[in-house]
Amino acid sequence: MIEFSYRKEYSPVLGEIYRPSAEVILKHNDKIILFYPYIDSGADITLIPRSLGEMLGLEVSKDIVELGGLGDNKVPVLIKNIKIKIGRYIIPIHVAWALIEEIPPLLGRKDIFTNFFISFDEENKVIQFKAKPNIEKYAQR
Repeated sequence: MIEFSYRKEYSPVLGEIYRPSAEVILKHNDKIILFYPYIDSGADITLIPRSLGEMLGLEVSKDIVELGGLGDNKVPVLIKNIKIKIGRYIIPIHVAWALIEEIPPLLGRKDIFTNFFISFDEENKVIQFKAKPNIEKYAQR
């Protein structure tokens, strides 16, 4: 079982709040970066800001697509393949690399929710990741 604590933050609307977040490692080629995304069961795919993709050595290509979210706003992204380390597991994932900086880092469902049972415990402010049986091929020994 892998457990993360909610992160205490301030909202101008709600005041003090706690948001579910994780501490994971992103890997691409020889680059390794510690990443603190919000865990978002409503996000289709993991989303990283422009600067993080640049630190990972991702390259801009012409395959730009737009992702939507709240309202009519669209974010230009490139879909890239990288690896993520969650606990003792290193799994390949697709990420949406935003070509802008002003986006929240999100840990989305694609490739993550298929490998873990994830529970959100609002009362105790923790998120638990329980590995599904198929993930053992990604376990680091």
